[in-house]
Amino acid sequence: MAAADSPLPVAAIASESPTKIEKREAEQEEAESKDQVRKINHADKVASQCVTLTPLSISPQGGFQNECYFDVNMIYCTIGAPAGSSARDVDCSRRPYASLSIKQRTNKITATNGATSVNFGACEAPDFPVDAKIVEGVMQFRCY
Repeated sequence: MAAADSPLPVAAIASESPTKIEKREAEQEEAESKDQVRKINHADKVASQCVTLTPLSISPQGGFQNECYFDVNMIYCTIGAPAGSSARDVDCSRRPYASLSIKQRTNKITATNGATSVNFGACEAPDFPVDAKIVEGVMQFRCY
């Protein structure tokens, strides 16, 4: 526990006015509430199933197609992009992952061409993929 997070000694709390104590308790409740909010997963907002890689015939650089009937926010990274490729700039070993928004039923050109694989996660806007990690070659995340 960091020094700033340490609870005050009982003597210090007892000497505070009831207003200060109430304020401190309210701040603590708000902090706990924020921690719970961060763990929320809007599983019904996952939209990866209707986002695909853009065919090279449409975009030689690569990218994504949003086939959803709603806008999406997404994160992505590449694995195995050759040296000198712009897809290497979004390698999965780097954090944070690249992010972008795609309007419904449109394409978004990004550097994915040349990578041996592309990992991504998408959520129905306004949600955004959070707490993402690659586990056994698959991107895991939650929508919030």
